[in-house]
Amino acid sequence: MSQTEGIVPLEKDMGLFYRSFGSSSDVVLVPNAHALAEEFQPLSEGRRLMLPDQRGRGGSTLISDDSLIWTDLEMRDIEALRSHFGLTNFTLMGWSYMGAIAALYAEQFSGNTSRLVLICPIAIRQPAPYDEESSRAREAAEAKIDQGELNMFEEMKRNGIEESDPESFCRQHDRVYLPTRMADRKAFENLKSDPCIYPNKWPSNLAKHWERHFPPESLKHDWRQDLSRMQVPTLIIHGSDDVIPLASSVEWAATLPIARLLDIQECGHFPFLEAPDVFIPAVERFLAGGWPEEAKKVKEAS
Repeated sequence: MSQTEGIVPLEKDMGLFYRSFGSSSDVVLVPNAHALAEEFQPLSEGRRLMLPDQRGRGGSTLISDDSLIWTDLEMRDIEALRSHFGLTNFTLMGWSYMGAIAALYAEQFSGNTSRLVLICPIAIRQPAPYDEESSRAREAAEAKIDQGELNMFEEMKRNGIEESDPESFCRQHDRVYLPTRMADRKAFENLKSDPCIYPNKWPSNLAKHWERHFPPESLKHDWRQDLSRMQVPTLIIHGSDDVIPLASSVEWAATLPIARLLDIQECGHFPFLEAPDVFIPAVERFLAGGWPEEAKKVKEAS
């Protein structure tokens, strides 16, 4: 299978890193190359799987100018990628925050995407009636931190490993915090990608990125009215034990005119790691033009 990688140029000498598997005209675009490439590679069989990194993330250009980091710019970046590669009628897949960006792109640049897959998307509005439930779930998740792994992380910090070996420090950071978002922390061992090879993923750099991206005053949105017009078939995948409540994904499915919800039991925020035997066949079925048998319309899921 052919594999390529490169940089798509943007404004002000910025660039988006991408990886691509396969060469079919049937294209699936999944932003988050640095974190998802190995996990999503099974979906490249018989199609072209393209995984770009968002601006300021993964292998893309490090950004220090706050004015160049914003949600609207990420939608424009997807359009820049589409134009650069001449893509038409492609499937767009987004996980977590990028799930919302994928949906917003499909609505704003209508006619480009043929299908959408939203994986544990962030809430379609904020504040929302299920925010308190989400806060409780996040507190419960923090309580699941492995004390031994945390102690090792704190020792590395005291010994200056964050500066002397930032990749190892980043990997230990992930061993401490990522499993707390999983139903079974052992699923972390299924991770094949190594995002910590990229400086943009190192904890100090990533924290600065998110601080610039999401200042407190920006955490208010309601995308329901705009997205209620979008006529793109959409599969929403939710983990029953995600810190994002089921009510959030139900609201996504209720808002989008052509949508079904697949709620994967005993699964958290990482379905592709925690339940690949369910996740991959379900997505394959949807990419082939159908709906996974377990995916329900919202009136059946609520």
